[in-house]
Amino acid sequence: MKQFTVKEFDPNKSYVIEASAGTGKTFNIVEMVDKLVNTYNEDLHSILIVTYTEKAAGELKSRIRGKITNADVDNAPIYTIHSFCQNTIKEFGLSANLPLNLNVIFSHSQAFKASNK
Repeated sequence: MKQFTVKEFDPNKSYVIEASAGTGKTFNIVEMVDKLVNTYNEDLHSILIVTYTEKAAGELKSRIRGKITNADVDNAPIYTIHSFCQNTIKEFGLSANLPLNLNVIFSHSQAFKASNK
């Protein structure tokens, strides 16, 4: 697999970045966002960033805040996979005829408790 460089980044393509810890995923995502905002004049709020952990989402927000000083990072669409799904269900659940009381379950024990109610 070819190693990704921000220099080759094409804003007309979608990207999935997956790699081991400490390989520069966060750095590359921040550089891509910086390029979109400062080179292509994209609004930070039009860029969806989804990661796995709260720690990673927080680190992304912190680094983007340090790199793009004039952006409202706190309200930018930077989510964990769980919070993205929860927000999507909240926003579109009614039109999809989903129950209004859906919650994201984070563990097997929560799922077991919910199924025994």
